[in-house]
Amino acid sequence: MKRNFSIGIALILLSFFVIPNTLAANNDGLFWRVQEGDRFYYTMDSTEPGWELSNEIIFMEVDADPDPLPFDVMVWDDIPIVYPTFYFENETNMGVLALIFLYLEDFALPVGNWDFLTTKASSGLSHLNEFALDSVSPDFWGYSWVHNGSTDTLSEIHVSYSKFDGAFNEYSINVVNATTMETEYTWTVSRISLQNLEWGIEEGDRFYFLVEISGYVEFSEIVYLEIDEEGLPAIGYPVADIENFPPISLDGYFQNGTDLGSYEIYFIYAMNIVFPIGNWTLIQDLLESEITMAPTIDSEDIYFFGYSWETTNFDLEYSVHTDYLKMDGFLAYNTVVVTNSTSSEVYATITIERLNLEPYTDRTAPTISSPDDIEMTEGLMGITINWTGSDENPTLYEIYVDGILEDSGSWTSGAAITESLDGLAVGTYNYTIVLIDIAANTVTDQVIVTVQAGGLPSFITDNLLYIAIGVGAILIVGAVVCMRRR
Repeated sequence: MKRNFSIGIALILLSFFVIPNTLAANNDGLFWRVQEGDRFYYTMDSTEPGWELSNEIIFMEVDADPDPLPFDVMVWDDIPIVYPTFYFENETNMGVLALIFLYLEDFALPVGNWDFLTTKASSGLSHLNEFALDSVSPDFWGYSWVHNGSTDTLSEIHVSYSKFDGAFNEYSINVVNATTMETEYTWTVSRISLQNLEWGIEEGDRFYFLVEISGYVEFSEIVYLEIDEEGLPAIGYPVADIENFPPISLDGYFQNGTDLGSYEIYFIYAMNIVFPIGNWTLIQDLLESEITMAPTIDSEDIYFFGYSWETTNFDLEYSVHTDYLKMDGFLAYNTVVVTNSTSSEVYATITIERLNLEPYTDRTAPTISSPDDIEMTEGLMGITINWTGSDENPTLYEIYVDGILEDSGSWTSGAAITESLDGLAVGTYNYTIVLIDIAANTVTDQVIVTVQAGGLPSFITDNLLYIAIGVGAILIVGAVVCMRRR
C-alpha cells in the first residue's frame, strides 16, 4: 500500500520570533523582530555557467542584536544595518560565494509600519537605477532595481521581505544582455520557511500501531507505517491553512510485512498522520480556523497535542479524537465512534494506538558518574576520562572541550564512555559531557584537565617534603634489616 497522507512539514531550524524588551517600537511604530542568533534558511539556485546550482541550502545567522532604532526615523539611512553571516547547510562559511549578496541593500528591516517604510524607501533608495516598489502584498514587502554591471549586461535585482519578521524572503539577480534584453543567467535565493516548523521524523522511520475494531467488524492487528525514502518536502511561507502542508508518501504494512491494502482506510479519520514540530500554537490556530470540521483542541499536555471533531453522514454520526506525540509530530492515538444519529446505537468503534510510547514520555534524566579533575604532564600518553551513564532509554552523548563539540555518538547504560587526553598542549581544559535519552532528557558532568610542562607532576612537587621523609624512612629500615642479617 502506498498513499499520500495529508500532513504538515517544514525544512528549517528557525526561532519563533518575539520582540526583545530592549528593542521596543519607536515613534513611527517600527520595531525589530530579528535578534542575535536567529537563523533563516534558504534555497539557492543559479544558472550562471560554472556556478550552476539547484536547491543548494544555505542559512543566514544574525551575528548581533540590531542597534536600537532612532525614536524618529527621518530618512532611510537612519535604519541601522543588520549584520548576518551566510553559511551552507553543513555550517561551513559561504566564503567568496557570499559576494552574490553584494546587491542586497538590507538583509533585514524593522517591522510594524510598512507604509512608513514605503514612504522612506521611495526617496531613500532612489539612488538605485530604475528603482520600483512592489505592489501591495499582505505577507511581503519588496522592490526592484537595475545595476549597470557593464556595457554588455544589466543586472535586474529584486528583493522582498517578510512582513512578519523583516528578514528578506527572496533575492534574485537576472542578468540580461544589454542589447537584446534576453536573460543570460539568473541567481535566486528563496526563503524556505518561517514559522519555526521542522520535521521531527526522518525518511525510513517506522511507527507501529495496534488497530482494533469492534462492532459491525471485528479486527485486531499490529500494523506499521513507514516513511518513504524519497526526501521530506520543504514547506514555503506563509502557512495559512492546514492544507498548506504538502503531502508525504507513506507505506503501510501488517506486522508480517504484507501490504495493508484496503485496511488503510482506518487511518483516514486522522485529519493528518503527522504534523511538523516546533510550533504547536500555530497548529492549534490553523485547526481552530478549520470551519468545515470545527475541531475542539485538547487542554495543554506536555507530551501530546490532540483535538476532537464530529460529523454526520446520512444517519451515521462520527466522533473522532486524535493525539500526536509532540516530540516527533507523528500520530499517537486515533479513536472513532460510529453511532446511529437517531437511536444513538453504537455501530462500531475504531481504536488506533501507537506502541512503545512510554520511553518518549519519560521525564527522568539519565544519571552519570563524576570523575575527578585531572592534572597531567605534557606528552604523557594513555590518560583518559571515563564516564559511566545510566538510563532506561539512552540515545546520544556529546563531549565539549572549552565549549566546542569534540566528540559524539551513541551510549549504552552502564558502559563506560572514554575520552582520550593524548596530545594535549600545556594549558587548562574544560571537558563537559552531555548524556541524552530518547525523551530528550539530559545530564551533564564537567572535568577540568590541567596539562603542565615536562617535569614532575604537581601532586609530586607539592609533596616533596613528605616524599623525602618517606624515602628516608624506607632507606633507614632497609639498612637496619641488612645489619641484623649480618
